[in-house]
Amino acid sequence: MKQAKIGMLLLFLAAFSPALAFPAGAMVEEGIFDQVSGRVTVQRVDGGLMPAKVGDLIEGGEIVETGPQSTARILLPDESVLELKENTRIEVNDSRENARGVPSVLLYLGRLWGDITKSEDGDTSFEVVSSSAVAGVRGTVFSAGVGIDGQTRVGVEQGEVEVQGEAGSLVLVKADQETSVDLGAKPKEPSPYQKSEDQWRQWLNSRQPALMARADALPAQIMKNVEGPRQRFEAQAAEMKRLQQSWQAYARSQEKQGRPLQARPAVKREVIRQMRAMFIVAKQLQRADNRMVASYFLVQRLNQDMQAHPDQYRPEFRAKIQETAKKLEAMNLGKIHRQNLYLLDRYSEGLEQAVTKWNLNPELQRRIETARRAGKLREVQRARMQKQLQQER
Repeated sequence: MKQAKIGMLLLFLAAFSPALAFPAGAMVEEGIFDQVSGRVTVQRVDGGLMPAKVGDLIEGGEIVETGPQSTARILLPDESVLELKENTRIEVNDSRENARGVPSVLLYLGRLWGDITKSEDGDTSFEVVSSSAVAGVRGTVFSAGVGIDGQTRVGVEQGEVEVQGEAGSLVLVKADQETSVDLGAKPKEPSPYQKSEDQWRQWLNSRQPALMARADALPAQIMKNVEGPRQRFEAQAAEMKRLQQSWQAYARSQEKQGRPLQARPAVKREVIRQMRAMFIVAKQLQRADNRMVASYFLVQRLNQDMQAHPDQYRPEFRAKIQETAKKLEAMNLGKIHRQNLYLLDRYSEGLEQAVTKWNLNPELQRRIETARRAGKLREVQRARMQKQLQQER
């Protein structure tokens, strides 16, 4: 009986024993394709590649990539809309890694546009992570782009976006403003937003000359952008283990005292405090992995571009990038990234079990309960289709 009483406190701990050699449990549905034009592919967590189709659900950890003259529109459970422009690659993050269930994407390269539903409390309702920045969107119409040199550009049409660089400083970008962030640098002060399609194309095309202007320093900066986040991930994973042990000790202390397992105020407050601490670390783990794999992708894409257009790059720069690519390949970062995803999935499974058993969605200010996400996405798509049909009549 005593074991049964404490079982609820310990239930989710089993999910914190990651089996990294195998795919983790079912990922969470994060979005649904509403429109697909041209060549758009989805890479699953297990590495499988498939064409995107309207109505397909997108799960956390999956990569969506658009080809030349190709676009995709994705709906989120809160009715937010994302549009991927041509030659764009994103990875859809698992929203269970933060307490409020805020959706986020890793923007590897290219450009996206978003119309994000504002949260009731006015806090961040969507995030874009890149190799050089994190953009916290607060119910906003905005665009974000990443160039071949790793620079991130954020422009805001409505609302505001908080942009943070690797150096840690923040800028608040308001309506009709934009900022940009170089690898390893602080965000530039906001300036008037040049938002036309032509100006976005000019910016993306300008990144290759900008790359050559920073050719001497860029390879070392990319290595730093990989090694730093990788080390932070290891440190945060150790912190998560410490928090798990702290939680386990608390659960066992309740068992030893023979207290009945009830949601008493003091117990629930302690559960919430420890859950919040673990969610913070899980989010930091996700961001560290995002930064690492995004920087690795830049080197891979640069290597491909140099092989296709060797005349556009100086020989000494090509040699440095090729050397950097070899070093990163030796680290087996692709495998590390997959293991990180599996590890984060196991953490999330455990945290979700606790949230559900203790009914913590109100206290954590969850935007949408995880179990309702797939159904909500279908509802959002049906409502949008009905609205379009009415407008066409």
